[in-house]
Amino acid sequence: MDTNEEHTHSRTTPLRLLALGSAFVLLTAGCGLVGNNSGESGGDESGEASENGDNGDGAEGAGGGTAELPVSTTVVAHDDYELELEVRALERIGDGVLRLTMGVHNHSDDDVGTLHGMYDRDFGGGDLSGMTLLDAEEQKHHVAFSTAGEDDCYCGGLDDGIEAGTVEEAWVTFPEPTGGAESMSVLTRIAPPFHNIPISDGEETDHPDLNEPVVLDLQENVDELAGGAGDDSEGDGDGDGDSDGDGSEGLERSETDDEISYDISSDVLFATDSANLNDDAEQSLEQVAEDIDDAGIETVHIDGHTDNTGNDAVNEPLSQDRAEAVEELLAELVDSGDVEWEVEGHGSADPVAENDSEDGREQNRRVTITLDK
Repeated sequence: MDTNEEHTHSRTTPLRLLALGSAFVLLTAGCGLVGNNSGESGGDESGEASENGDNGDGAEGAGGGTAELPVSTTVVAHDDYELELEVRALERIGDGVLRLTMGVHNHSDDDVGTLHGMYDRDFGGGDLSGMTLLDAEEQKHHVAFSTAGEDDCYCGGLDDGIEAGTVEEAWVTFPEPTGGAESMSVLTRIAPPFHNIPISDGEETDHPDLNEPVVLDLQENVDELAGGAGDDSEGDGDGDGDSDGDGSEGLERSETDDEISYDISSDVLFATDSANLNDDAEQSLEQVAEDIDDAGIETVHIDGHTDNTGNDAVNEPLSQDRAEAVEELLAELVDSGDVEWEVEGHGSADPVAENDSEDGREQNRRVTITLDK
């Protein structure tokens, strides 16, 4: 296999498109030169994340030069545990292959099992296969290598989770950029991006036969994902934009020992002022239904939320109707007939961001699904 050959490859699994959603944010914010200012992580309202450049570990952050290594960001995924991610190296190891090495610190008193926000469901769990690299210069998005024949991620580490108070090292490989980029951005689903990570020359390493590199043209996929997104100036309700994408962008998943939680953007499920699910909503909810069946979930909470555009007389029933629409479709997708559904609409009463910007209003327009383990 020639790992230097570039391919445009489109896959529509939820984690792939979530990664592309992150890349879309980077592109529209200046090709990855600004950080995540939300202070949130993994869709958990209690989460905190320090921006790269403010952590004292050598990153210059927004608009700065290439970061020095290691670069860290702290992620509070839940009240019960705290993780710290550390980029230790991004190295060429020969034959067009980059190896990203990460340190994952568990600063809590409890063991942490599989990090669901870090792996790609196509490859399995316990690895970093869900992480991606962004080449801002070429506007290319690099997906992890998989091994030929087995179609497993060519990566290692985190198979058994992380014991309390310990640090685990893990690595994952990607196609090398062909345009001569000297640094790339590292994207994860549970932390802000690591910007301008330098590419260094590592020791050449023998590796198994790999599948063809997956290098996505960022602009084409951004156009596909963003197609039809409306602005919030229309209508008298919460101003949700139409979504003509594939239905997976805007879904965030987090997991603790007690529950699995999803935040799904209303913009990818519904048209403006509508509680009718669009044609692509089923794809967004398939992963939720799979989790319900796989984990033997008995109770599912579905909460609808809007931004503060319009008034409560419209927003509260709209959020209730949307939550009920999601429940109806999920009940069709789930194999188990013993699930108890608890559905509530909150209108604009429970925002997760300020409503004084379009970005904040977009975050507030959401349906939250919580699965009690």
